Amino acid sequence: MGNKFKLDQVLKKYEQLKRSLPKEIAVEAKNFMQDNFRKQGFDDFSVNKWQEVQRRIPGTKAYKYPKQRDLGRRTRRINNKTGLLQGSIRVTSAVFNRIAVGTNVPYAEYVNRKRKYLGRSRRFERDTHKNITVKVGNCFGQAAKR
Repeated sequence: MGNKFKLDQVLKKYEQLKRSLPKEIAVEAKNFMQDNFRKQGFDDFSVNKWQEVQRRIPGTKAYKYPKQRDLGRRTRRINNKTGLLQGSIRVTSAVFNRIAVGTNVPYAEYVNRKRKYLGRSRRFERDTHKNITVKVGNCFGQAAKR
């Protein structure tokens, strides 16, 4: 009597998924957080736009007296002069029961308090849960059919 359900194949697929899935989700999380810079706000079912910078608000001193050598200040995106903070977002942990994304830029925590870009997002969690369900279903469905 053979292995009717091919449990050895299912177990092998499960172990592969257990190793690869956290890394895939971590990359998606990193990209999601970097997208918050492009959207200029934190995405949690809707984009909570960041407060406008003084240089783009008519009537403020920064708007009225721009620096002569940097005339693009009024049109440039928030927190994107050098792109250092956005580019510093990294996967700090990607194991089966924990995925973390962060940065080592010293002023990152301060900026995140005034213009949130890192944090828990219900939208990301919902989308990730759907992706995991599909991948697990595909993994076990394909292994059982063979």
